[in-house]
Amino acid sequence: TLFCARSYRKLPGLYDVVFKAAVLGQADRGLETTLVLSGVTYEKALRLSRDYLEKISWKE
Repeated sequence: TLFCARSYRKLPGLYDVVFKAAVLGQADRGLETTLVLSGVTYEKALRLSRDYLEKISWKE
């Protein structure tokens, strides 16, 4: 899992964020996903990333 945030120089409190995650479901199945956010607060980025990851589930 990767969470990278870069602040705006001229807009204090706002960030561009990249969130990446990889999940293995079984030995031969996996998922890589990326969430890109622009112009969000750090707290909102954390919350959205957490909610995004919690929504991932395997359906057989």
